[in-house]
Amino acid sequence: KHLETIMKQPIYFVGFCAFSLMLYISYMYSIENNSASKVMFKSVNHSQCETQTGCFAHNSTSSTGRHVGSSTNGEWGRKALLQSCYTYSNCTATNICCDLHTYTAADITKCAEVILKSVDTMTPSRLSIVLVGDSRTRQIFTSLAHLLIDTNMTYSIEKEGKSGELRDLVPLLFVFKYHDNIRLVSRDSPLNITFYHDPLLESWLPKLLKQWVAHPDTRPHLLQIGSGVHYLVFKGEKAFKMFSKKWSGLLPSLRALANNTHAIVKIVDHVLVEYHTPDYAFALADESINLLNSILTSLLRQYPNNILFWNSSMPLSDQYVDQCYKNKVTTKDHLWMCNDPMHLGYFLIHQFRNEMLNSFCNKYLQLGDTYCI
Repeated sequence: KHLETIMKQPIYFVGFCAFSLMLYISYMYSIENNSASKVMFKSVNHSQCETQTGCFAHNSTSSTGRHVGSSTNGEWGRKALLQSCYTYSNCTATNICCDLHTYTAADITKCAEVILKSVDTMTPSRLSIVLVGDSRTRQIFTSLAHLLIDTNMTYSIEKEGKSGELRDLVPLLFVFKYHDNIRLVSRDSPLNITFYHDPLLESWLPKLLKQWVAHPDTRPHLLQIGSGVHYLVFKGEKAFKMFSKKWSGLLPSLRALANNTHAIVKIVDHVLVEYHTPDYAFALADESINLLNSILTSLLRQYPNNILFWNSSMPLSDQYVDQCYKNKVTTKDHLWMCNDPMHLGYFLIHQFRNEMLNSFCNKYLQLGDTYCI
């Protein structure tokens, strides 16, 4: 179903397909008051996968029909990635159908309590969920905060020196009020959630990884990392080389951490290119973002067993972008944000949050054999 169907009906229906290094979701639906939706996972033997690298093409129109972008600066205009550059060969996969649980605040609390009782945990006092990255990653943090808004939680904002009740913070998060590290602490359950504002993954993530590897008792139980757009916007032609170098330096420590931490690296979703100035539109063209993702895919292939590469969001976000071009819908509840050229609406972000929690918590909640683990 296209997202235009959703806009016309009160029942939420989402269908999408996605290929992922660790996870392939070919179909998912979510119906109001339904606790589960069916998904399909594809288990891939990564050691048999091969990719092509170093392919470039002149800018053109993308396969979906969306404008790829053009630039007057010449050289960069020849670097639109061809689809063939990131196709795979010699891959084997098995489809597994399973149920996706719709998480509530109570489910998160139960997940925390069960994990902390497990014998292999190295942080016995509180469950720690950490998200590191740009404003898009902060959106997933915001969605988590929104899910927990009626619980007894406090917040603190590092640079601002502010603190208070979570219910007072959430409305400000939806309008991107703070570009800072934010920490949530539950008074009633053993749960901490922290967002580190690190758009280029250079201010916080390197030292955090170093600390967590050296002192396992401080590590998070769940770590989600997402970044990339800031490289394209602010680093020009150096963006791809810098992005590759940054991730090459981070991955060995992340691999060591991922032996005991559920580590997720999020793909860079496409943006509303036509809403930007010409220079920004070219920098953020689909092909530029695809190249970042291709670089990340290639690097993560070296660590296939313990780092989850999360790219199941791309087909769904592409449909959202296409519908925004057609309808330009913006709603007060932030579910649709077609006036925002950089961010997806929370209609999708809440779905992404739910995917993340399923990936992390399902195996601890005894949901039944039909659910994804």
